[in-house]
Amino acid sequence: MALNRWWTLCVVSVGSFMLLLDVTIVNIALPDIEEALDATLTDLQWVVAAYAVALSAVLLTAGSLADRFGRRAVFSWGMAVFTLASLLCGVAQNPLMLIAARVLQGVGGAALLATSLALLAAAYPDHRDRHVALAVWGAVSGAALAVGPLAGGVLVEGAGWRWIFLVNLPVGVLALIATAARVAESRAERPGRIDWPGFVTFGTALGSLSFALLRANEEGWDSAPVLGGFVLSAVALTAFVLIERHRADPLLPGAVLRKVTTTGAAVGVLAMSSTAFALLLYLTLYLQTVLGLAPLAAGLRLLPLTLSIFVASAVAARAGTLLPARWLVSAGLAFLGLRLRRG
Repeated sequence: MALNRWWTLCVVSVGSFMLLLDVTIVNIALPDIEEALDATLTDLQWVVAAYAVALSAVLLTAGSLADRFGRRAVFSWGMAVFTLASLLCGVAQNPLMLIAARVLQGVGGAALLATSLALLAAAYPDHRDRHVALAVWGAVSGAALAVGPLAGGVLVEGAGWRWIFLVNLPVGVLALIATAARVAESRAERPGRIDWPGFVTFGTALGSLSFALLRANEEGWDSAPVLGGFVLSAVALTAFVLIERHRADPLLPGAVLRKVTTTGAAVGVLAMSSTAFALLLYLTLYLQTVLGLAPLAAGLRLLPLTLSIFVASAVAARAGTLLPARWLVSAGLAFLGLRLRRG
């Protein structure tokens, strides 16, 4: 039993490492992708955004599916989809195929992320053991973000940009085998109904908003496609709110957003993600296309940024045992705002 718990921790950590690594590792390969597939800047933006949008849109629904059909089953499904999508990314022949494969990769990543903590909670019922397992999982997740640019530089320079995706294949297959053999199944005692209307409207809102923002610079902020994207996003978001207010088992319960701590944390994550990940995209393009640096050299120059995220996460986790979480979040957002103002 104890051995199976460690297998669960290993498999979940590997899944989280893979999905978070693909958030940052792809940035280093963008100039090579642009040249190989004759991609535009908008195409490159979609290569990054498609993964994040799909992951965000499917995440809540994946959690509901896991509660009903089993966390291990949904985790395995997510690993299989993620691995297959990585293969499709690696053999993509044009920007559209790569973007579509990145969407599929995001769907698989959402299933992995939605079930990770639930699988750990079921495998480690003791509070102290669970705390250790979560610490290991958090360290591995932070390491994925930290080493992404460097690993991308090594792979792109040594084997080519396609290998940033193809390297996932053997890892994904081994993780699938270990999951089937060693991870125990678990479900929610009283799973709610799947909120498909909420899923459709929420996904539409995210997708159309991303489309409008990414097309605005090329088409113009007052162009019909961009304005249509913003309008569709607003309508879909309004429909999502109305649907959630009348659902017995809503995708996003209103009580969650009425908690100040939850809303504050969500705003904090939004602020961090919208700055850090956007910075990685354009900074990578600047280092390689303007300064002419090789992929590995660019990855090394990004290492201080990504390592600081890893170190700060570890320090914050330790400080969280001594200080209220709201102090740490507020201090982090204040520091981020000051640095942006100085820049």
